[in-house]
Amino acid sequence: PLGDWRVWILTSGRSSGKTLSGSQWVRKRAWEGYGPITIVGETAADVRITMMNGVTGILSVSPPWFMPAYEPTKRQVTWPNGVVGYTYSLQDPDQLRGQNSATIWIDELFKGQYPEEAWDNANMGLRHSDDPKALITSTPRPTHLMRKMLKNKNFRIITETIWDNADNLPQSFLDDMKDQYEGTRIGRQELLGEVLEDVVGALWHRPMIDDLRVS
Repeated sequence: PLGDWRVWILTSGRSSGKTLSGSQWVRKRAWEGYGPITIVGETAADVRITMMNGVTGILSVSPPWFMPAYEPTKRQVTWPNGVVGYTYSLQDPDQLRGQNSATIWIDELFKGQYPEEAWDNANMGLRHSDDPKALITSTPRPTHLMRKMLKNKNFRIITETIWDNADNLPQSFLDDMKDQYEGTRIGRQELLGEVLEDVVGALWHRPMIDDLRVS
């Protein structure tokens, strides 16, 4: 996003290109020297398989002259210019406690385990360098954390749909997604990136539950 911002939230449906956006952004930040970099996935396997080694992961988008060394057993990524990144899982948010970062990329925050704990620990460490920034890429979920973030005027929110990435997807796949899911709740959430607050006809609504929360 343009302008002055600290946190960018990219909510989108599947196949919209959010993982590629995250990988390219991390590569750019590493090239500019904004480390340490914190990379957080839903699980350790998601970090390794999707965010690092996937077809749109960090290793896939890195050119040969700026290819990082990835050591999964150490949960460490090291770029040729000396910028270092560390990988974490939303399943263990306490690992993020005390980690200073100049750059943070969290994938699927709103559908992972312990999202609020993970975000709080990561955000409190986003204080290194003269321009610390975080990117959250996630399929939307109507969680308390997401609704709170969407109301934060200091965050930059961008929503993409599967159709925004249509030029890079097989037409047969797009036709199938449209035939099966157009107009359905799962299609609105997973393909259009909409935040669906409530099930139609539900007796209890999330705003009602949130208003009545007690500590």
